[in-house]
Amino acid sequence: MAKRTRSRLAATLSGTATAPLVAGLTFAPVDALTSVVPECGGAGECLLSAAHTLDLDFVFVPSSAPWAEQVVKDRREIAVMWVVDGPLWPVLSSGPGTVSQALAVTAKDPSSLGARLDGETVRASETVRRGLALGVDAIVIAEDLAGRDGLLFTPDFVRREVIPRFATLASLAGDVPVLLHSDGDTGAILPLLHDARFAAVHTGGGVDRDRFEELFWEARRSGLAMVGGIQTPSLGRGGHAAVRIGTHAALLAQSGGLLVADDGGITTAAEIAAFAAAVGAARAGTGQPVPKS
Repeated sequence: MAKRTRSRLAATLSGTATAPLVAGLTFAPVDALTSVVPECGGAGECLLSAAHTLDLDFVFVPSSAPWAEQVVKDRREIAVMWVVDGPLWPVLSSGPGTVSQALAVTAKDPSSLGARLDGETVRASETVRRGLALGVDAIVIAEDLAGRDGLLFTPDFVRREVIPRFATLASLAGDVPVLLHSDGDTGAILPLLHDARFAAVHTGGGVDRDRFEELFWEARRSGLAMVGGIQTPSLGRGGHAAVRIGTHAALLAQSGGLLVADDGGITTAAEIAAFAAAVGAARAGTGQPVPKS
């Protein structure tokens, strides 16, 4: 990866406002990329082609994808953020009963999950090490801990059972930054994530523009950067809404500590086209040249 991209990524994660701003794509199906790369090969090639076409700085790459390692090798100046499934949801989704019953266990008998959480932490650790050996630029622990109205779990459960295992994963990364991806409002645990040596949080779906801005400032006060700022619902409301959300993201990015990106909810080619418009507006809002499509 080009030194200039690496230095801008590191500066933004440290809370500095960079010029040009750092922008990237998190989660989008290959079919959605056809609006910017109508003809490409496999999924990994399509992702990198879209990133180059949109002049993006980083992409999220699911470590479980069969093409993940090839993307790392072919990335050139694009930073690869290596997405690793966290230990909690594999345990909750594989146990007996419904998800609702599993969630109830986290409050009533959390110690009963300990052995399986430890096993999944070992699995995640191996995946983190694989990414580091490939030379990825960041690790993303994907674990949905919240919904629109806050945590899905008791704060005590997250503090006792989840955060220490996150810290174990983060400790493997050395100087490589570690991020959390979670949907919803994670404001209650931002200081805990900082203490666990996380560098940033990607806020996924379920958070509107106003609450995202509040979370951005809460994260900055906790010593964390944020990833996001372009909410999918705005992309579905047409070009003017996409430009507005991109301009709003630019204002936050000028304060430092924001990697401008989608919220992970993009599913259609029309939304990718609107995302391109939003990123263009964000760049224009910070005085950057917008690449020709």
